[in-house]
Amino acid sequence: MSTEKKLKMSIVYQIGKYLCFTSFAILVLSLSYGCFPKQTTDEKGRVYLGVSQKHLPRDISPYKNYDKKVSISSWHLDWEQKFPKVRVSELLKKGIVSHIVWEPWIWNDSEALKLKAIIKGEWDQYIKEWAVQIANLEYPIFIDFAPNFNNQDIPWSVFQNYKRPESYQNAYRRVVDIFREEGAINAIWVWSYSNQNSPDTR
Repeated sequence: MSTEKKLKMSIVYQIGKYLCFTSFAILVLSLSYGCFPKQTTDEKGRVYLGVSQKHLPRDISPYKNYDKKVSISSWHLDWEQKFPKVRVSELLKKGIVSHIVWEPWIWNDSEALKLKAIIKGEWDQYIKEWAVQIANLEYPIFIDFAPNFNNQDIPWSVFQNYKRPESYQNAYRRVVDIFREEGAINAIWVWSYSNQNSPDTR
């Protein structure tokens, strides 16, 4: 990577960190499940509005119905899908940052992918393809990898992977390491979990 590009990516990374700590303390409206009334501002009183949908938004015209401009668009993708570069770029042109909930499984086959396969490197090429695309994007993007890992009903949960937290940790590390190797430092990693363990082990 050239010195000029490294400098550019460093600036992008700093912008990404700012977005991570301010724009994700946001009022989140969910098209699928209703809205959360809580509103949070940064030190300058700015509020960033995010909209969450189950699938990749093909039509964002409903975003115009809100009083405030939508700044973040969130949706879910499984590991059978390629990085949606065109759609992410289109959203960026409208001033909207993407937040991808990246679920490491195949939606129509819950047994097709386990964390051990990621750890063993069987999905390295797929991960690398995503990392390269995101690095070339050169703008911040949120990646919410394998969320709600403490829910036993989810294929990538600790419960379904030998009940060993290390399996989840090692898979997460491998994904992040590949992104860093490919220069995708503009990926802002979102770590999220369910507010209630399933099963409840307290």
